[in-house]
Amino acid sequence: MHSRVGFLLACTKRRSSTSTCSTVLLSTLFSSLHNRKIFAACHRRILIGSDVSKVYFFNESIFCGLGQLRGFCRYPGTAALEQFSDDEYECDYENHPASSSVANVDEWKWKLSLLLRNEKDQEVVSRDKRDRRDYEQISNLAKRMGLYSEIYGKVVVVSKVPLPNYRPDLDDKRPQREVVIPLSLQRRVEGLLQEHIDRTQLSSAKADIILDGTKSSDIVTNANMDENPDSFLDGAVMEKVLQRRSLRMRNMQRGWQESPDGNKMLEFRKSLPAFKEKERLLQAIARNQVVVISGETGCGKTTQLPQYILESEIESGRGAFCSIICTQPRRISALAVAERVATERGEPLGDSVGYKVRLEGVKGKNTHLLFCTSGILLRRLLSDRNLDGITHVFVDEIHERGMNEDFLLIVLKDLLPRRPDLRLILMSATLNAELFSSYFGGAPMIHIPGFTYPVRANFLEDVLEITGYKLTSFNQIDDYGQEKMWKTQKQLAPRKKKNQITALVEDAVDKSNFENYSPRARDSLACWAPDCIGFNLIEAVLCHICRKERPGAVLVFMTGWEDISCLRDQLKAHPLLGDPNRVLVLTCHGSMATSEQLAGTAKSRFSAKDYSDHMALVRAYEGWKDAEREGSAYEYCWRNFLSAQTLQAIHSLRKQFIFILKDAGLLDADTATNNKLSYNQSLVRAVICSGLYPGISSVVHRETSMSFKTMDDGQVFLYANSVNARYQTIPYPWLVFGEKVKVNTVFIRDSTGVSDSIVILFGSTLDSGDMAGHLKMLGGYIEFFMDPTLADCYIKLKEELDMLLQKKLQDPEVDIHKEGKYLMLAVQELVSGDQSEGRFVFGRENKKPKDSKDTDRFTRDGTNPKSLLQTLLMRAGHSPPKYKTKHLKTNEFRALAEFKGMQFVGKPKRNKALAEKDAAIEALAWLTQTSEKNHDEDDKSPPDVTDNMLKLLGKRRRSKRR
Repeated sequence: MHSRVGFLLACTKRRSSTSTCSTVLLSTLFSSLHNRKIFAACHRRILIGSDVSKVYFFNESIFCGLGQLRGFCRYPGTAALEQFSDDEYECDYENHPASSSVANVDEWKWKLSLLLRNEKDQEVVSRDKRDRRDYEQISNLAKRMGLYSEIYGKVVVVSKVPLPNYRPDLDDKRPQREVVIPLSLQRRVEGLLQEHIDRTQLSSAKADIILDGTKSSDIVTNANMDENPDSFLDGAVMEKVLQRRSLRMRNMQRGWQESPDGNKMLEFRKSLPAFKEKERLLQAIARNQVVVISGETGCGKTTQLPQYILESEIESGRGAFCSIICTQPRRISALAVAERVATERGEPLGDSVGYKVRLEGVKGKNTHLLFCTSGILLRRLLSDRNLDGITHVFVDEIHERGMNEDFLLIVLKDLLPRRPDLRLILMSATLNAELFSSYFGGAPMIHIPGFTYPVRANFLEDVLEITGYKLTSFNQIDDYGQEKMWKTQKQLAPRKKKNQITALVEDAVDKSNFENYSPRARDSLACWAPDCIGFNLIEAVLCHICRKERPGAVLVFMTGWEDISCLRDQLKAHPLLGDPNRVLVLTCHGSMATSEQLAGTAKSRFSAKDYSDHMALVRAYEGWKDAEREGSAYEYCWRNFLSAQTLQAIHSLRKQFIFILKDAGLLDADTATNNKLSYNQSLVRAVICSGLYPGISSVVHRETSMSFKTMDDGQVFLYANSVNARYQTIPYPWLVFGEKVKVNTVFIRDSTGVSDSIVILFGSTLDSGDMAGHLKMLGGYIEFFMDPTLADCYIKLKEELDMLLQKKLQDPEVDIHKEGKYLMLAVQELVSGDQSEGRFVFGRENKKPKDSKDTDRFTRDGTNPKSLLQTLLMRAGHSPPKYKTKHLKTNEFRALAEFKGMQFVGKPKRNKALAEKDAAIEALAWLTQTSEKNHDEDDKSPPDVTDNMLKLLGKRRRSKRR
């Protein structure tokens, strides 16, 4: 008897008895000694939870003396069965050649005859590679018998009814996605969702009180208070709401600080000089109404000090009561600093950190740190003289002494006596710090020592030495533009008169000593033409930086737009610098139109590398509207290869849609209100997904390519003119599309990349799976696996969003921005923060949820499931299991238990010990799954699975004894 014996899994319920007909038929089919040897040689590696194929269990008596289970048709009253696959079971056929095609086709005649006689069965499914080898003959046989056949990858199907081009139920690579988002993001979303639910319940209770017995005058009063949703709450209730919000803010902050990304960011922040003065600064601000802080550039005073106050207030449980304003002299500074601080806090801009500049701003209800220009704060002081609700004001860069800054200091000095609880922090460079201190009555000063970032200056001779580039009289010619020939001839012609710059440079070169440089560099300097731009030298330097230096950014200053555009064209043609997956080339100029400053290639100039054809079309339309207002629409279309007639038709359709929505009461008359969230690209993607779903394709990355698959067509390809077709990688797991084209294969046209959260929230029906943390869409074609708490969050968020939208459709007067403010913030937070960190898995088993009582059986009375599993394996004569643990991005651990070629994956846990125990429980649960013993719910004895192990391994033990 062959020594290699594999496990046989039960995927259907064990039948208590087997029909005589089935037993005789199987006994006849598997009686040969040849087949028995092959069956004994079968070995199978089983990956529980990741790569499980279907294997079917039969009554044990049938297999006594039987051989290899090669293939059979379904029988009346039994479940649909699949063929055993040779390639799946790795059978040893070295001494056992495969059966001939003639014998295989004869067997198919018998199977198809049984199929025709059985009214209940509709098809025969086979995964045997011999059937794929003989598919043409099997197909002809089925056609002659009036049946339909199709081959799906490694699966052959013969059916009584016509078959589609693709069968997702037979696709082992159909989309199964493990969804992962940062734990801090999940907590923020759960907090906002709970806030929405609390406010909804509170509003409902208030409405009941009004309906029960309030007077009509009270109703009018409450109606007028809708401008402020919190105005009807008394002080005690509002205090409790703020306290609860402060607690959530503290939990979110701690979650971020304890995460791996948060720890990494905190280590960087600790390296700044401002961190050493943190406690001293906080104490000074708490004890004094005005503090003057001076520090060198790079010390961290602008980004860190406001954060220190906010973090301190949040940690003390007063985060919701804190409101900080930090002014900047320039709008670009306010925007850049706000983005940096939001990044350091691990949250999107507009949550607790926002900014406000003229005609632009990103802030929300939960914004407690606002960066703005001095003019914005002055304008607020016009209507709010006391800055009610503001606890801290930072005035940065006061040493610049602008008119707005000086006037702001005058107004704030007048305000301080009226607001003794207000704290004013003035930040300046070292220069004139004493002046501002004396202006505010001798306010205490704190100096933060700084450091300058190292800057290395390389001159032309250094660049030539480092790169090894050789200058000649020909490779310095700037041959570009419409007058290319004339410029070339002019540069090659001998100079009659030197310009002033050339003369100065040549004199400096003659007086310089280049003895420390190589002869090659000295020869290049001798050939240098100072009045040439030198595109080739720039290209050589950029190539050296890309190949030798660390990743980063390079800024190249040119003399004008013509030089910029020509250098861009030259770089785009370079094999390295023109590769969009390695180098991103941006062209910027003060007089350029906004559309000309987008990233991407010349063919996709309207794509900002956002992996969306639809957004590129929107930009093209907006650019056309701007050009039309300026009277240059024709030139715009000609320059960008656009059709004016098509754009005009789009404009006409857009006006019709707007009219329909306004007529239904779904749009406000003020268009600015309708588009106030248009800056949120992730939310725009969500709207696109909602409109195009179920037109969705999975994006699976291979080693050197990508695979796209839809439910109706299986493998598809991207249309050549799609902006996504030019990328080697797409950072989104899904593409939504509206149109497919079939030539020889199926192509999808315009597409947009979307994240897991967008698909789950905006992709129509969402169903719960058979186990905790398992969600399904499109009838089970798309499956999501995640932490159960995250799945519950998705389900509840989607339910609340659907109810809010339904309410808006039923009553267009409903203001969803007021009634669903926190729900909308939760949705924005989730779709913006999901960075698609999950992964695709294939062949994952959809197990039914284990009863908690089953789990308790392995941990009852302090039993260690790892010890129990090891004991069972040792008693069966096997080595103890091995455990492998992986640290997840969610700061959790997932373990894998492995023995006898099988792997059992546990659920994510907070530490390694719990993760390994859960993996052991998964293995024990599988082992007990095949036992015939029915465990009584009241049975307190530990599970006895030794019997089961002996039964599974009995043949091997007998073979050893022989």
